[in-house]
Amino acid sequence: MSEGGSLDVWVVLDQNREMFAASTPAARSAPAVVVPQTRWQRVKKRARAMALDTVATLWWVYVVLQLFVVDIRGLIAGRDTASVGFFVIHRVVPLAAICLVLAVFFWGWKGLRRLLYVAFFPVIVLCWKLPPLLLKTRFYRNTVVVMAVMNAALLVGQNLRYHLISKSLGVVALALIISSNPPLIMLGAALVFLLLVWALTRVVMQTFRGRTFVTSQQKLLSLAASTIDQPLQLDVAVQPDGTIPKAQVTRLVTNIQNAAVVNRLLYLWAYKLQQYRESSFILLFNGLSFASFFLGATVALFLLNLAVLRGFPHQYVVQGEPSVIAVLLYALSSLAFADGGGITAAGDLAFLLRILAGVLGPGFLLAVAVNTLMVLRGSREEAELRRTVQDLRRRAQRHEANFRQVVRASVDEACDRLTRLGVGNLLAFVTWLRQTIPPEFMATED
Repeated sequence: MSEGGSLDVWVVLDQNREMFAASTPAARSAPAVVVPQTRWQRVKKRARAMALDTVATLWWVYVVLQLFVVDIRGLIAGRDTASVGFFVIHRVVPLAAICLVLAVFFWGWKGLRRLLYVAFFPVIVLCWKLPPLLLKTRFYRNTVVVMAVMNAALLVGQNLRYHLISKSLGVVALALIISSNPPLIMLGAALVFLLLVWALTRVVMQTFRGRTFVTSQQKLLSLAASTIDQPLQLDVAVQPDGTIPKAQVTRLVTNIQNAAVVNRLLYLWAYKLQQYRESSFILLFNGLSFASFFLGATVALFLLNLAVLRGFPHQYVVQGEPSVIAVLLYALSSLAFADGGGITAAGDLAFLLRILAGVLGPGFLLAVAVNTLMVLRGSREEAELRRTVQDLRRRAQRHEANFRQVVRASVDEACDRLTRLGVGNLLAFVTWLRQTIPPEFMATED
């Protein structure tokens, strides 16, 4: 017992050194001798793997193209799919060839495994091949890049429903515009105009609203606050004979090292968020957002002009039959108050589209300039990130002060003592965290 009737944890741990020594696992037996493969065996194994990956890739490319892009079998065999010759040549013969190859080269359990490999190839790539590749590139060590990827994933998740709805409606509008019915053409044009207004509204709202990444960090911090702000408890029940059970001592060590890990993770979180705030990713994501809107606005103007041109050809003066590239060039040139593609506006509807493009073009440039200036001078997102970093660092400092008061040692001192005692399975991780975070960052007072 120590001063004030409280139990000194280091006295408890020093008195139970022998318990830790007894619980140390025995040395492992020597591993079995493994005969290394020859060079020819390695080359043959790699060639088989590459061939299987090639076959699986070609198969899935064919499946995707056949289902969603183009009828490959129709292009190869022609359109006479009802004849007996088509059925024999393009159904029976390929099936017989596949059965022959399977029976000769892929029979047995190995063949079944290879068939399953080809069938589940996309899942295998995502869950098995891609993670080791990412680990090999060591992007995980650059936490700023990891946070940028997290930001991009959050943006995709937040905007996924919008993109599914808008792009599906865009396809429907395109189908209406290329029809030969004038009312349907104008219905498609109205749908495109509504999508353009929707996109413009979203850009304006996102400019003055908190970013998803900052909001997610604040929500994550609020969820973790219930665990972070709890006082550290190191209660140890002493038995009547004055001894302490082994389970109690083990729990004591676990609580100390877990508290040390939490504290250093808080500092790491704040430090990497500070690095992300000082990087150029904020400006990059803002630029990508405006580039996406510019591309969408250009396509929308192209579809609107195409609809008016198909429904009311007299609204334009055209040199010859305009091509799709000519209409796209005209839509892009109208953003800069110019004609293009040999097309000139000559009616009220065409003039109205020119006015719309004339407002969008300069307005887009002004919005990009203002947004870039706000980011460079310190925008709302940057200020919210700075406040989040300060909040994280304050919580880490309060947590370390509570740790020092209960354990009667700093985090680094406690880890050093546990290391000398030979206990704690997370101390190497804490040491890595200590080397990653600059000491001056942890010492800075907010």
